[in-house]
Amino acid sequence: MSVNRKDSIQIERQIGTKNYNRLSVRWIDDCHYQLKIISSNFQVPDSIKKIRNNDILTTEILEVTNDYYIYECTYSSNVSVIDTMWIKK
Repeated sequence: MSVNRKDSIQIERQIGTKNYNRLSVRWIDDCHYQLKIISSNFQVPDSIKKIRNNDILTTEILEVTNDYYIYECTYSSNVSVIDTMWIKK
């Protein structure tokens, strides 16, 4: 997955496909932001699509290095995921 962010829009693209998510970004402070799906062409069942379209993802940046940052993303259903975002130079 590649992620490009400009101003208040984030585009996530699945590498090797034409699949994408377009999300709005709202920064809360230097280490917290919220994401909401604006549009997506990922094929998901209608029941999941309704949840995804209304869900807000709250992200906290936990650690930053020159090469990556570690973040925790929490969905409104209180499901949490910790992952690493590598920085392309």
